[in-house]
Amino acid sequence: MRKINLTNYMVQVRTQEGITEIPYDVKEALSNIIFHPELKLGGREIILRGKLGEKIDKADKEIILEETEYNKIKQAFETVKGFGKNELELCKRVLEAELIEVEEKKKK
Repeated sequence: MRKINLTNYMVQVRTQEGITEIPYDVKEALSNIIFHPELKLGGREIILRGKLGEKIDKADKEIILEETEYNKIKQAFETVKGFGKNELELCKRVLEAELIEVEEKKKK
C-alpha cells in the first residue's frame, strides 16, 4: 500500500499586484489528473476512477491507497505532460509515495 500526503502547500503565482503565495489544493489536483483528457479513458475506466476520486475527496490529511489505486494515479502522472514548478511538490508526493506495510489484525 502507498501513503500520499494530501495537505496543501504554498506556491508562488503572478498577479496584477505582483508575486503572491497561495495554497496549492493537492486533493483537487489529484482528483483532476486521474480524469485528464490526455489519458483517453474509456467508460469503464471512468467509473473505476470515479470511485478513486471519491476516496481522494473524502480523505483528510493523507490517503492510504492499495497498489492498484496507486498505479492508476502514478500512470496519470507519468502520462500527462505540462507540469510546472508549482506541481514539483505534488509530483514528488505521488511518484515517491511512501510504501507502507499493513498487517492483518488478529481477532482475539
